[in-house]
Amino acid sequence: MPNAKVILTMLPLVATLIATPFSFAMWEISNEGLWPKSWPAELEPLRSQSRTLHHTGYTMYHIPFKDRDQFESVWPQLRIVATEGAPLTLARGHDRWTAVDFDAGVVIFAPNTGQAMVFKDKEITVYGPNTDASVIGDTFVKVGPPWPDDIRNESGNIPEYVVAKDNQWQPTTIDAMRADPLLSMRSQRARTEIRLIVDGKIVDLNRIELPKFIIDTRFEKKPK
Repeated sequence: MPNAKVILTMLPLVATLIATPFSFAMWEISNEGLWPKSWPAELEPLRSQSRTLHHTGYTMYHIPFKDRDQFESVWPQLRIVATEGAPLTLARGHDRWTAVDFDAGVVIFAPNTGQAMVFKDKEITVYGPNTDASVIGDTFVKVGPPWPDDIRNESGNIPEYVVAKDNQWQPTTIDAMRADPLLSMRSQRARTEIRLIVDGKIVDLNRIELPKFIIDTRFEKKPK
């Protein structure tokens, strides 16, 4: 990650198993928002107040807000980055399973677009998105989008996760990934989703437009 301070850290195993279906837990953490430059220009001022948590299987962007007007002014642009058909998840702040340490804001879960992966038996080699194919040398798969049409479900939507089989992406599920560590190592997040951290003041659901498909986790009991 250029021009960013990168810290490698190992999350506790129990947190990894609950927070993510991926069985390996090495993260790169940067104290700025390193989302793609192709995202709406209105989000550019938010980079300095954001944090990026990059995992081999996906990336999280934490965007806290302390001002309601600032949040509401960019909420329409934030919604644009979500994959069509993806649900919006509502949650409370200060959630250790997603490393959220703020009261109000947005967490964006995104695929590692452009990342190249080579699989040999039980070994996996990951190359950054700007790696030249001649350097990789082996048969590899690239993390999309664009994803192949045949991974879409009956409704035409992109699945949350995909797995590489015979150098082709296929849909998979969280349950399958948690049950099989090798499967989880070969899997990647496919769609971009938003987790809205609601405090009722800065992020007030009565003041913003919401999609039809919502998952509300605010009142679920969290494991200790």
